[in-house]
Amino acid sequence: MAYTHTYAWEQTHPTDTENAGFGALRIRNLKDMIEDRMKVSHIWGDSQTTDGEHKYDKIENLGSVSGTVNIYLTNGYIKFMKLSGDVTLSISDTDHMSANYARAFMLAVQQHSSSVYALTFPPSFKFHNNITINVTTRASWVTIYHCLSIDNGTHWIITHVGDFLW
Repeated sequence: MAYTHTYAWEQTHPTDTENAGFGALRIRNLKDMIEDRMKVSHIWGDSQTTDGEHKYDKIENLGSVSGTVNIYLTNGYIKFMKLSGDVTLSISDTDHMSANYARAFMLAVQQHSSSVYALTFPPSFKFHNNITINVTTRASWVTIYHCLSIDNGTHWIITHVGDFLW
């Protein structure tokens, strides 16, 4: 299902014979057409300081986490978390985009400074080449994963980018 807009994009109006009174309506329709298209990947209607910013290239710091952690794809492209207990990930997408869209995010996971905790991905996540690479067991180190879905989040491929000392 393709993403639908309120108004189809068109450049045939106003015609040379159209009443000038339609001008305000045409301007409002143009604003609606632009807004519909910008909302797909930009923050819109939030505030004057964030309107127009890209939704998906932000860093979201989830802080110290344990238990089930929900990843909201609309809150940023790069997710950073520090393990303070075993973590199981879940994914939420409130954009309701069609299956024709790809989704991706980077996940940076910092291991606890004195204890070792596990990170569990949802069953729909499969590691590249079927080689599971767990989060580092080295204290304070960070493991970076790149997660990609080509069917809007139904199936995911995880690639281990690397480990480094933070």
